[in-house]
Amino acid sequence: PTHGLGRGVVHRSHRGEEVLGACVVVSSIQSYTDANSLVAGEAAVHLTPYTLSQYNNVVHPSVDIGSRTTIGASCIVGSGSRIGDRNSIKKSVIGRDCAIGNGVKVINSVVMDHVTLDDFCVIQNCIVCSGAHLHEKANLRDCQVASQVTVPAGAEMKGEAIGDASAFL
Repeated sequence: PTHGLGRGVVHRSHRGEEVLGACVVVSSIQSYTDANSLVAGEAAVHLTPYTLSQYNNVVHPSVDIGSRTTIGASCIVGSGSRIGDRNSIKKSVIGRDCAIGNGVKVINSVVMDHVTLDDFCVIQNCIVCSGAHLHEKANLRDCQVASQVTVPAGAEMKGEAIGDASAFL
């Protein structure tokens, strides 16, 4: 398997029910991203208590979504998150209690719990750890942002580990 990803395994629970589980070896940033993609894809219907929406994504019922916002297939958005107007979220996982401003693009990324993405941020192929705050117009590609880190307004970064490396994941 690529990047240590296993296939879903069906087994019987102690009550005799069939259960789909996933076994994923996470030994790198890439395998962590791949594991999240696996869970956000078709496996989401088996690994979460929620059903896929008509758009093939899982969005918790408590999520507040603004107008003209698109949440594409293979996405999961956690409870209590607020997503502003005119946003695009594609192939990404958004954690619980996140605040996403207006005009934000999130592509193939993992955004952990309690993250703030201010207006017009763009993140692609990134992992943003819990409590991080990206200020207006931050543009990150192929980056990892450590917990509780603040990224300044207008920052443009590519391929960087931002913050204390011990705070990742």
